[in-house]
Formats: sequence, structure tokens, C-alpha cells
Amino acid sequence: MGRENTRRYPRYEVQNVEGTFLYNLPAEILNMSVGGMALETRRALEIKRIYMFSIHKGNQTVKIPGRVAWCVLRRTEHVSDTEVVPIYHAGIQFNNVLTEQAQSLLHLIEESALLDVNQRLFGRFIPDDGTQVTIDNEVEFSVLKISLSGMLIETMIWAEVEDVLPMEVQLPDQRIKFRGRIAFVGTPAKRETSLSQIHLGVEFLDLSGDHRQSLEGFIATVVEADLPLNGTLNNAGQS
Repeated sequence: MGRENTRRYPRYEVQNVEGTFLYNLPAEILNMSVGGMALETRRALEIKRIYMFSIHKGNQTVKIPGRVAWCVLRRTEHVSDTEVVPIYHAGIQFNNVLTEQAQSLLHLIEESALLDVNQRLFGRFIPDDGTQVTIDNEVEFSVLKISLSGMLIETMIWAEVEDVLPMEVQLPDQRIKFRGRIAFVGTPAKRETSLSQIHLGVEFLDLSGDHRQSLEGFIATVVEADLPLNGTLNNAGQS
């Protein structure tokens, strides 16, 4: 039996529907100081963009904004027999280094830093193994297909199946908010640009009554506009 016969709600193709989700990107600290740090990550960071960084040490967490000064591809790694991931190094300049956040960061560094004997930069250290960092990243996406139970989106970030992410979608009359479970990850069959696009199949979780009504009304307008119905979601595995 085809997947389109088992899905609870039909999916409709849509245009000009955008949204965002929050994705916490893990990274490894190569070295750091109160003024900035160098990171290793599997995601390219946008140069000159300001991200929010959460630095964890034991039960301490310091959140501090930082601007990406540089980001370069250093190597690739095999994570399976068929999958290769890029490894990037990035330099981060902390903003507002005289704030209380920076003082908390300085205290964390003093407790956990190991001197980097290979670095000649004054005041820059390697944290010990107990220090971790995540990048709180807001990612934009375009909605390709949508139903009352989920959607297919196109974005630049490769998420993992079973990830649950805070999401928002801008509908004509309301911005709906929910948690989205990633049920499918893939790439489009045809690439129209040189940039790598990712397709994510998303299941709606925790959609409130008001937001569900808004979604129902939007889908009704899509049906009235006679946009094509396509029940096949490229094996997205959504209900």
C-alpha cells in the first residue's frame, strides 16, 4: 500500500510560507579568553553574524553573544561508510566584554583553563575537558508542503531524525509556534543553486488550539485556491 494511503491528513504544496526553528549546535572549544574563542564545529558559521553562545562547566552556564570573525573548512570526517561531514574552525569575538556575563566567563576560565603551550597569544587558554559550548542558532526555512499533522521544509541545516526543535511558521493571519519532531532528513533530487539545501519532514507537536485553528483556516484557503495536492512526501515518514 502506498504511503499516501496511510497518511492521516493530505499534504498540500504551498508557496511563500516561511518559518524559523531554534537549533543548538554543539561545538568544541579549541582555545578561549575573556575576549573570544576559537571553535571546531560541523556547521559553517556566518562571518560577521552574532550568535548566542552557551558555555557550560559543571552546573555553571554562561550565555554570551559573540561575532564570528572568521570561519574556514579544515577537514572532513567519515561518520559512517557512506556519510562524510565537514569540520570547520571559527574565531569568535565576544561582545560586551565588560558586562557581568564577561565577568562570569572570566571566573569560569580561571577555574578550568589549561595553558595552551602551542599558542603564543597572550591570555588565551585551552579549557579542560569538562567545559562545553553550544551555539543557540535561529535557522530560517521555507515550507514546501503542509498538513494538519506536519510539513516538509527546505533549509540549510542538517538536523537529525528524532530531534525535537522549537519552531515558528508565519501564516497570513498569525505566527504559529510549536515543537517539531524531525521524522525525515534528505536532499532534493534537483539542486537549483550551488548552496546545499536540506529537506526535513516535520511532525507538529504541542500545537495549541488557536494555532491549530489558524492552520486549518490557512489550509482551507490553499484548497480553495486549487493548489495541487501531493500525498507523496519523498518517503518523509510523516503521519
